[in-house]
Amino acid sequence: MTKIFTSICLLFSVITFAQQEVIGVPGFRPQTASAVMMKTGDTITLPFRDDFSSASNVPSPARWVDSKAHINNTFPIDQRSRGVATLDGLDEGGKAYNLDRPNLDSITDVLTSKYINLSGANSPYLVFSYQQGGWGESPESGDSLFVDFWNVDSSAWERVWSVNGGGIQNQWDWAAIPATNPKWLKNGFRFRLGIYGAPHGGYDVWNIDYLSMEVGRTPADTVISDPSITKPHPSLLQNFRLVPWFHMSSASFQNQLEFDYRRNGPVPSGGWSLNLGKYRLFQDGNLVASDLTVPVVTNLNHNVDLSFTVNYDPSTIVTPTASTELEMVTWFDGEAVGVRSNDTVYYQQTFDNDYAIDDGSAERVYGLTDADSYLLYQFQPLVSDTLKGFKIFFGQADEDITQTPFKLVVYSFQNGAPGSIIYESDSAYAPYFVGGNNQFGYYPLDTSGLWINGTVYIGLKQLSATPLTVGLDRNTEGGATTIVYGDGLNWYPSQEVGALMLRPYFKYQPSDLSSPEMALSDAVLYPNPAEDWIRFDGLEKESSVEVIDLSGKVMLLQEGVTSETTIDISSLLSGFYIVRWSNDVASGIEKILIR
Repeated sequence: MTKIFTSICLLFSVITFAQQEVIGVPGFRPQTASAVMMKTGDTITLPFRDDFSSASNVPSPARWVDSKAHINNTFPIDQRSRGVATLDGLDEGGKAYNLDRPNLDSITDVLTSKYINLSGANSPYLVFSYQQGGWGESPESGDSLFVDFWNVDSSAWERVWSVNGGGIQNQWDWAAIPATNPKWLKNGFRFRLGIYGAPHGGYDVWNIDYLSMEVGRTPADTVISDPSITKPHPSLLQNFRLVPWFHMSSASFQNQLEFDYRRNGPVPSGGWSLNLGKYRLFQDGNLVASDLTVPVVTNLNHNVDLSFTVNYDPSTIVTPTASTELEMVTWFDGEAVGVRSNDTVYYQQTFDNDYAIDDGSAERVYGLTDADSYLLYQFQPLVSDTLKGFKIFFGQADEDITQTPFKLVVYSFQNGAPGSIIYESDSAYAPYFVGGNNQFGYYPLDTSGLWINGTVYIGLKQLSATPLTVGLDRNTEGGATTIVYGDGLNWYPSQEVGALMLRPYFKYQPSDLSSPEMALSDAVLYPNPAEDWIRFDGLEKESSVEVIDLSGKVMLLQEGVTSETTIDISSLLSGFYIVRWSNDVASGIEKILIR
């Protein structure tokens, strides 16, 4: 359906001012080209399974030929396992499909399988779980999720299933679609999931999970047997996602982390015995803490949300003398059931000179409709220091805002609200978009710096009536910012819960403001599980790759790896390993099973 800004009436005030808005727009997209379409020999066979639990943000090139879907664990609500494929109105580069025609709905995101050989297949069914909206913007009744099958004889797509929007935002439903017609049972079959909705932003969100195409299925065959971690890895920090390395101390960190998990499926005799809470913590590639000896937990509480805790000693983190990177891999093992990648979650953060409350994923964006209005949130640094600027993520939705001016502002804190203005830039700034995953734009103060001592309000002054669509992270538990807005005299608390994706940075400017910060790699490691070799899809720059066993020993190191490189792992023993890769702009980490 056509989407417009949603105005929220503020019942606690009789003064009419800025109309607060929240519109659905996702956060970061990997700016990578779509996977190469099918070549001779690319045809795959059943079973076709994907629960989207890869550490990458793009669909696996082993199964899919495009990268428009966004693989993530921040858009779903009440997910049964980690990782979904999210379809919406943004392309693989994170940009709206069409800003010029906001009133014309169209097909936007699609997720297209590789060619599959269905010759002789007995009663194949495509089955998947789907959710409307999640933490994103919910599709309306005129929007839809659809499935097309490829007719080999006519070389054309045919619609075989669809469902309209307007459903419950946190509900998961199942789709079961037969491919039993003889016209599908041929070599060269393929299928695609797609959505029909608004093309001018991250609207009409659909989340997909537990997708499979197998023989001998029935519409009622939707039972999952899969013990799974469900939510993203929690932050190691107490009140932030990031702090400057020169403000870090042991007191900044939590010493106990809580993880959400589920025992999905029928209760087996005696229950599953799971070793919950194994972890390895790396700092700048060096192992600083681990626990591989954990209690075995057996219970019969299936198909409900559960949790386990991990205790670690923050004092093992070395006090840094420069920017530092922390990586943590947390998992459980035990019963050999389910999708093994669902037992593992990853934490990876580079600590430079900025603070962050958001987790780097904008499930919505936030803007105001009045000119000369202020958008602020409450902030207190751990250590008094010199503010140098802000890193801001602006989401693309509805209008081109790259010519929309704003100023940077800091207000004092007075009686729980903004007091007097401390700083307002003389310069006017304009939003710009930085391609890639986890990338913010830099907006330095137009002064040498501003000393921040205690609690303040930081943010923007919007100079026009065109909303500045600042990213709003809605899914981070306990990660809300105290958002207020007003005209400089009258202030109103936001009715939206979430963290504005506006990050203050301190002490120094980046060496090159035009260069993006170190990012999480969007490269896809495959296959996983692996036997004799592994490769990377989307690894454009030459990278260093390490294969590390669970004791922390580097078993294999290879330099100069790109997407064209095949890494020989045939000499490694069967078991689980950690694969780390890095270059001068990005890094990644993933657990892999070698058979």
